[in-house]
Amino acid sequence: MEDLDKRNRLPIDRGWAWVITIASCGTFGFVSGHFKIQGVIYVELLERFPHASAQSILWIFGLWSLLNRGSGPLAGTFLTKASTRTVSITGVVLMSSSLIVFAYLPSYEYMYIVYGAVCGIGAGMVGLSSLTAPLPYFEKKKALSVGITCTGSGIAAVILPLVIHQLFKNYSFEGALLLYGNSLPLDNLNNSV
Repeated sequence: MEDLDKRNRLPIDRGWAWVITIASCGTFGFVSGHFKIQGVIYVELLERFPHASAQSILWIFGLWSLLNRGSGPLAGTFLTKASTRTVSITGVVLMSSSLIVFAYLPSYEYMYIVYGAVCGIGAGMVGLSSLTAPLPYFEKKKALSVGITCTGSGIAAVILPLVIHQLFKNYSFEGALLLYGNSLPLDNLNNSV
């Protein structure tokens, strides 16, 4: 009965539901667009660690991709036990803090854990929670809402590599990752409202 009362107070298919959808679009775009900036980060890492082989650097991104997509069951279980907001905030804290630490790691070997594992799991949590955040607010237009949310991926795929390239160019490796890592919580504020 309590769930029914709470559900009746939600603005179904109108108003605030669309604000949540647009915010989720931005958050999902940030996480999905992160796939596209890995090529830019890869080039920077090859310059930063010239003694490392290209394959060893690529494994960092492979681990990130594996744990990002593979953390779906973990994030889904967490979503059933906690709120979307809690999962999203936990994921963005993992992702953001790992990017900030990643900027100052002295050796690429540490990046397997910090970036590959921690950031990958955090991205999986943020991605799944941003897809599910608008769902309680829709009945008739649920598919449209998910479609709009997923549009963030395409927009970010075009914009984020250009932005991160300029950040590396203007602020160095550390500065670029600090700015990017600190922008994630600001973007996630939209999704956590």
